[in-house]
Amino acid sequence: MSFTVLMKVPKRLLTSLITDTKNRTPESYGKAIFDDSFEPSDNYFSVKVGVLDDLTEKQKEWILSFAESLLSYKYDIDYSVDFFDLNCDFEVDYPSGSWLTEFIEMVNDQFESGIQVENTQSFMNLIQK
Repeated sequence: MSFTVLMKVPKRLLTSLITDTKNRTPESYGKAIFDDSFEPSDNYFSVKVGVLDDLTEKQKEWILSFAESLLSYKYDIDYSVDFFDLNCDFEVDYPSGSWLTEFIEMVNDQFESGIQVENTQSFMNLIQK
């Protein structure tokens, strides 16, 4: 089971999905960045950033810094940040009923994720609706 956070930045710039994979860091991650001395961490986080518009270097640096600030408190982790183009903008309001299911399907499609909400009422309690 993974833990996922979906964040939307105002002004239609980007949507980000942060997932705790609950797995050790893949060996391929370390080999791509470090030499043979890489030791995988016990926790590997995947940060996917879907963008609608081109980002400046300053905007990318801010996003990377923001991800670092969210994840740096956790002991023994590695994470990757991947940027990709979104096919559509996410209308995030107070999803309910069948719209919630459609919204989750759209997120799963865009981010190639596997988010599941078995009890939609629990989600409504979370957003206090």
